[in-house]
Amino acid sequence: MTETLIKNSANNNTLLNDNLDNKDAIETYLWEFLISDDELSTNYRVDENTLNENRIKFLEERITPQLISIIQDDDFEFGRRSRSIDLVEEQIKINKIAVQNWFNKIFLDYFKGDEKLLLGLLRVVEYLDKDLFFPTGQTMAISALSHKSDEIKEMGVRIFENWGAIESYELLKNVKVDSKWLQEYINQVVKDLKDELCLI
Repeated sequence: MTETLIKNSANNNTLLNDNLDNKDAIETYLWEFLISDDELSTNYRVDENTLNENRIKFLEERITPQLISIIQDDDFEFGRRSRSIDLVEEQIKINKIAVQNWFNKIFLDYFKGDEKLLLGLLRVVEYLDKDLFFPTGQTMAISALSHKSDEIKEMGVRIFENWGAIESYELLKNVKVDSKWLQEYINQVVKDLKDELCLI
């Protein structure tokens, strides 16, 4: 057995020596040598795309029904934290990228239809830390400003107002809407942010 190991080692060294000028061949050899497709192997290759896809599938099958049920039953009183926020934050701690993709898909699904659920999703975004959900939260808030419903648009403005960041100011100052009262609200938020952030 020792002779076989020595022979195999010599063959491997010959392979490496023959390919020293070929970096790609060496990297491929090392990858195949070090990584296994066997899940029971300690060198099992972890495919991050597969991990994220599996996590999204889990979120869609197990968490989406819970989230939708909570939003449908919740009155969303301002100043009171909803269970839907806790649910989303728990999932973010497990896999932030998968949660952003999953949540964005739900948002797109309901953007064209159910305004109550869309408002519920936006209220979750409003309470999340702006950096925790970046850039998905910002994209959703901007999208809300293009919705036909003034209530949805107002929610988009409130998200930026709640975050109170320079990005909020930069994005909102370029927004124009048809509704007079909503434009006045946007203008006031922009002014307040400018003052709070000491912008020139």
